[in-house]
Amino acid sequence: MAETTAIEWADATANFWIGCTKLSLACDNCYAESDWDHRKHRVTWGPHGDRDMAKAGPIVCRKVQRGAAAFIAKHGRQPRIFVNSLSDFGDNHKSIRPEWREAVWHAARTCPDVILMILTKRPQNIPAYLPADWGSGYPNVWIGVTAENQTEADRRRAHLEAIPAAEKFVSYEPALGPVDWAGWEFLSWLISGGESGCKARPSHPDWFRAARDFCAAHGIAYLHKQWGEWLPEGQFDSTGFQWAPGEDGRVHWWKPEPPYGAHLDDAHCSVRVGKKIAGRMLDAFEHNATPWVPYV
Repeated sequence: MAETTAIEWADATANFWIGCTKLSLACDNCYAESDWDHRKHRVTWGPHGDRDMAKAGPIVCRKVQRGAAAFIAKHGRQPRIFVNSLSDFGDNHKSIRPEWREAVWHAARTCPDVILMILTKRPQNIPAYLPADWGSGYPNVWIGVTAENQTEADRRRAHLEAIPAAEKFVSYEPALGPVDWAGWEFLSWLISGGESGCKARPSHPDWFRAARDFCAAHGIAYLHKQWGEWLPEGQFDSTGFQWAPGEDGRVHWWKPEPPYGAHLDDAHCSVRVGKKIAGRMLDAFEHNATPWVPYV
């Protein structure tokens, strides 16, 4: 809930409320639940826990707006804020008050030099929460969905496509299975990433290659955010990290035990090296593309 963030695709996060209910496989190891429920005990996750209003959201937006001119002069683009990184704007829980969502739209209207990015796993609910003056979309609000595997990509694609928005994006993180991206040509941006955390599941390099190649073929910006905890064989040389060889002089790659590595074949074993060492290089390249939106 701060005006800075370590998330590679955002410049800040702004939470207008906290709390959610797990919905799909991507939610299994939710970092927000671990921190704000299990550790800080501020909210109770799930359908029986009320969401908690956060005062920081509007404050962060106003602060970023005040510094937007300097940011634009330095970076040549508007600052981007990830809205509700600790909840889901599309959540229809009864405890979420209409004025909390209106606060997001008010921030968008009063902070015109800031991009607000709304990422949801519930795109089917978004149309009901759009403001009366939304029209074809606020120019500084981007709408995106999480699509961690083919099932969720198929479930959420049509809903996202139907929402009028200045820019649309997808977060393929954590990548938990291959996705056929045909039909996603309407996107402006595709963000991919592996899972981090103590229970992280590894991702196959071919999944990210397919996303990268799809974007290249259709002029869609592609950003590979991270490998996460696990680094696949064949991606190791780009990290500069020296893995200890076995007694026979060869590096021994090992495949994690199910369920963590059940989807990886023997030719693509992964080593748990941690997020920092694994880094962001895909086939020796760092992919950092973002939608080019001229600032006027």
